[in-house]
This record gives sequence, structure tokens and C-alpha cells, in this order.
Amino acid sequence: MGYARTMTARPLPYTLALEPADPDAPDRGAIARVTLTAPRLGWATLDALAALPAALTADRRIRAVIVTHAGPDFSHGADLADPALAEALRDDGGHLVSARGARLLDAWAALPMPTLAVIRGRAIGGGVGLALACDFRHAAPDATFAVPEVLRGMHLGWGIIPRLVATFGLPLARHLALGGGAVRAADCPPYSVHLADDPDAAALDHARHLAAASPAAIGHIKATLGRAIDLGLAGDDAARFARSVAHPDFTAGLTAWATREPPRFHPRPDPQGDAMKTIDDVLRYWFGPYDDDREVIANQGKIWFGGGPALDAEIREQFGDLVDEAIAGGLGAWSETPRGNLARIILLDQFTRNVHRDSPKAFAGDPTARALTQHAIERGDEAELRPIERVFLYMPLEHSEDPALQAQCVARFEALAAEAPEGLTETMQGYLRYAERHRVIIDRFGRFPHRNGILGRTSTPEEKAYLEDGGETFGTKQG
Repeated sequence: MGYARTMTARPLPYTLALEPADPDAPDRGAIARVTLTAPRLGWATLDALAALPAALTADRRIRAVIVTHAGPDFSHGADLADPALAEALRDDGGHLVSARGARLLDAWAALPMPTLAVIRGRAIGGGVGLALACDFRHAAPDATFAVPEVLRGMHLGWGIIPRLVATFGLPLARHLALGGGAVRAADCPPYSVHLADDPDAAALDHARHLAAASPAAIGHIKATLGRAIDLGLAGDDAARFARSVAHPDFTAGLTAWATREPPRFHPRPDPQGDAMKTIDDVLRYWFGPYDDDREVIANQGKIWFGGGPALDAEIREQFGDLVDEAIAGGLGAWSETPRGNLARIILLDQFTRNVHRDSPKAFAGDPTARALTQHAIERGDEAELRPIERVFLYMPLEHSEDPALQAQCVARFEALAAEAPEGLTETMQGYLRYAERHRVIIDRFGRFPHRNGILGRTSTPEEKAYLEDGGETFGTKQG
């Protein structure tokens, strides 16, 4: 990945100090004070802060954690000027940035001991997320919280919106997330923020009080409270973040931010456009309007196996956002029905190869697609699907590099060929032979050699010889 190559080693974005939880009894545990030294969260900073909770958890002396800051502001959130982070947004469409930010906040929220954030000055964007991931917030009355992502043409990701709602309530969450403005700590709901002229001292007193409680009981209570916060839309949240940074409005917002000029955003999307694509849209595009499977095969085969730049562009235009949403874990409700589950599999296992051809991301949906296929088989979906639909239900198994799944794939196609109605037997036997060709390669090499170049894998001499002698590539570009 390109962004990994551009990162350089940097000092840790925090300092860590321990002090007695009880000054009169130094053997009764400690309070960890984490002082943020970098107000902006760059690519390397996110990883460093996400790794810290594991170290804090491992130190059994620590009874509470205070997160404070050395500069005038708590945190400005993601550093959009950081070259490595910008490169990750560009190369990966926002998926890894979203995942890395969510992992950071989840790690802090999962700490087994009480956590207290100290906010003076401003908390912005991801900085608000970090403060909300803590159990308590102690702030100066004139400290402010702001999530201006909407002004940058971005969805507010990292799982921050559910935490805004859980901490501040829906009205203030709407005000912050939709308006992009700031709210003073003094105007936040009671108990969501504790006000103090000296929030560091107030947080220390509070931490010492909390540290006197049973660590085991605290851990159990925190785990239960954590489950009470609805983060169940994490997949949708990540997908919407990725779609927002892929939209031209994100570029317009960044330009406005850099030049301090008003942004020029595009009109609201057409409600009949990509945002409203449905299960039926995916299935109709792939299988056509035909009732007879023989007509489907005769008319749609050129789409399935013909391919080409024009088809890739068409699928990317019509379904690209939906594909990325599915890759990010979205559209889970589609799998509630057999046909909806099949549409999701087609997005993840077929359209990915058009939308992201000759890129590692072409295979990014494969693990989820395989899981959905197994789920469908266990649920008995095959009985609800037409023979030609079952062909694409089994394709994730055919694309797998697991010998056991390849064997299962061949077995399913054998059954399909045996059950095929008159007029489809020969076609289904052809699909069986195609599945067997895939299994032979996995049995021989343990993987598909034709994917090595795209995935950055080193080919063995035997694999190189196989490809040079005209071995199967299944349409994948080589060299």
C-alpha cells in the first residue's frame, strides 16, 4: 500500500506518567496520566494512540486513566494535511482511515478502568470522538466541542455519531453533526461534561475517588455500559464515510478549508440515483428480465464473461458506491432473504472484480461473500433460487483458495448439474467443469498463481513456469 511507504518514524504523540491513586497509600494502585502532545491525529498517531490502551490494561497497578493535553486545545481530530493519511484516503477510498479511527475509539472505550478526559480549548472531529470514548469529561466552561466534517463534505465516521447521541442526546447530536458548529462545555447536558475552572485538578480528584472502588466490579459495569451504546451500525457508518470521501464534495470541502474560501458543494443527489439502488436493481442487471434460465444465459453471458473496460465503467457508474458499501460491511439487512443475500454476494464477489479490476480491492469482498454463501446453504436458500442463480451463489466458493471450500464448490455444482431441468443439463455440466478447473489449481499450488502480482505475492518458480506456459488466469491481467 502506498501510504505505508510514505510514513516516517515520529515521536509518540503523548507522554505517560503514573501517580499514586491514594497519596497516603502508594501501594493501592496508580492513576495513569496520558498527556497528548500532538493536537492533530495523523496516520501514525492513530496507530500509536490505538495501541496504548493495551499497554495500560496490561499494567495491573493502574486504577484510572486521565487523558489531558499539553497545548491549548484537546485535539483537532484527523490531520487532513498529513501526507500519509491523505494518501490512504486517496488509495483506499476511506475504508482504512475509517477502520483505523474506529479501532482507536473502540480501544479506549474498552479499557477496563475508568477513563477521564480533560478538555481545555477546543475538541474537534476525532478529538471529540476520543473525549466521548472516555467515561467522563472534565472541561473548562469555555471549552468547545465541534464536529465540522459536514462542512468538509464528509460523513462523520469512526462511530462518533452513536457516541454523540449516547452522551449528549439526540437534539445536541443533531446540532453538532448537521450544523458543523461548536457548542460550549457550559451548554452541554448535565453529567455529560463536568465543569471546572481547573479541570485537571477536578479530574484527578474524581479519578482518585473512582480508583478506590473494586477494579473487578468497575470492569464488569463498564462492559455492560459499553453494550448499552448502540454501535450496531458500524458497518453502515464506515461505508457512508467511504462514500462521502469519494464524492466530489469532499474535494470541494478540503479546497475551501485550505483556502479559507466558502465551499461550493454539488446539488443534493437525485433520489432515483445510486443511493436508491435496491436488491431488485442488482438482480435485474445481472440476470436480466427473463423468466427462463435459458434466456438468461443466452442474453446475459456476455456481461458475466465478456467484460471489458466499457462494462467495468458501466458497473462502476451504476453500482460502485453500493459495492464499496458492501465491502465496508453495509447492507446487512439484504441477507434477511435468499434473493437479497444473493444480490449482496453478487456485489461482493462479481461487481468487485469490475469496479476494482487489477487492484487488490477486487478481492476485498471475497471473505464476506464466502460467509454469505455458507450462511445461505445452511439456511436452505438453494431451494428458493433458480438454477442460474445458484451458479452465482456458489461462485465465492470457486474463488476461494481454501481446498476444503473448493471441494465443497465442486460438490454443489455436481448436485446442480444432476438436478438441472431439461435444456440446462449441458450448461450446468459446463459450470461443473469450470469449478473443477479451479479446484485443480488450488490442489496443485494452494492458491491462484494468477493473483500473485496484484496481491503483491512472490511467485514460486513452479508458479512462474505455470503462468509462462499458458496456465489459467481467468481474465486477470498479468505482468
